[in-house]
Amino acid sequence: MRHLIQLIATVILLGLATSALAAPQSLADVRNRLLEDFPRLPAGDVTITPVEGMYAVTSGLDIIYYFPASGHLVNGNLYTKTGENLTQKAVDDLLTTVVAGLPLDKAVKIGNGPIQVIEVTDPDCPYCRQASTFFDDKDAMVTRYVFFMPLPMHPNAPAKAAWILSAKDGAAAYHEIMSGKYDKTPLPAYTDNGRLAEHQAVAQKLGVRGTPQFFLKGQHVGGADIPALSKILGIAPPGQTPPAKAAPAKAAAPKAK
Repeated sequence: MRHLIQLIATVILLGLATSALAAPQSLADVRNRLLEDFPRLPAGDVTITPVEGMYAVTSGLDIIYYFPASGHLVNGNLYTKTGENLTQKAVDDLLTTVVAGLPLDKAVKIGNGPIQVIEVTDPDCPYCRQASTFFDDKDAMVTRYVFFMPLPMHPNAPAKAAWILSAKDGAAAYHEIMSGKYDKTPLPAYTDNGRLAEHQAVAQKLGVRGTPQFFLKGQHVGGADIPALSKILGIAPPGQTPPAKAAPAKAAAPKAK
């Protein structure tokens, strides 16, 4: 609630400050001014909002707000007076649209379950391996579409990702790498098919800056957040026993006549 109050106060103050300043004439003008004010911001679409002088900007899978007249950015949730979270709705719609447009045929497919999981991972990331272990026994529950984004601090990760993507059985190669089989042993010889660049483009489209990242059932989970993944899948986290179902009540014994 405190963050909501701060955001509302910021919106009111900035709105008053911009009322006396000239505003851009079009959304293209707004975007151009945004890039002038914040040249390093990975900005996508710019749209109008119900607040005069404030525009919504997509940045990866985030929604931020921009006041072009004063050159301010606001990061937070925008609510209607009825309590509707317009920011979260926009993020959900954006996530659905972006995920629906991903080239899943380029991913490494693992499992054959009814729940679709989009995974962005790094072969040498310890948190990625932790999350991979969580999914190891869930092939009947989920179908994973794995994209690779090797991080700069893992110099051997690009070669491992390329080896997986060049393998005849990508799923088997994925499990071998994630098990640590080639951490201290050279990779078998392979011919790089160049697919890693396609995977990195997907990660960029999703606005991924770190690994692992998961997108499932219309929701996004950042990091190896096993409790969050378990909750979305409707299962108990590892190490926790699901609550026992109440035993049916026994019928009362008939009274002796």
